[in-house]
Amino acid sequence: FLTADFFEALQIVTDVLLSSRPGEQEFEPSHRIPIVFSNPDLLWKTQYAHARFGQGAFRLSLEACYKARMQAMGLNREEIDDRLNDFIQFGKPEPAQFIHARTAALTQAEGKGQDGCSISHFYMVGDNPRSDITGAVRMQKLLTDNKESK
Repeated sequence: FLTADFFEALQIVTDVLLSSRPGEQEFEPSHRIPIVFSNPDLLWKTQYAHARFGQGAFRLSLEACYKARMQAMGLNREEIDDRLNDFIQFGKPEPAQFIHARTAALTQAEGKGQDGCSISHFYMVGDNPRSDITGAVRMQKLLTDNKESK
């Protein structure tokens, strides 16, 4: 993101979250849309010597700006919190894509005649060791919890 793009993106997304007709109507109480984020990383490594802000920084900024805008419009805390729940996070280390990968691997194994196989461990290889490890640990815990509940 260039700085100008970042601010413009914050403004546009906030406007669209508040109204289906930005520029015509500032706020529509019944207008609700989810906003999906694909990567929670605050920082990521690029060609620069030090880590740069990632999509997680945009999400944090958007949440703060959206919340401040709703407060300025007089929305109560419960409605603000409810609207902030429309933010959906995917990307490691969130479990959704790991669950999908596990299901896809088991389906593929069954398609090759490997019925009844199981996955006992999860390993991650990626660009962010912290989120890679967190994702693998969460999936291992999910796997362990599922075995214990059966």
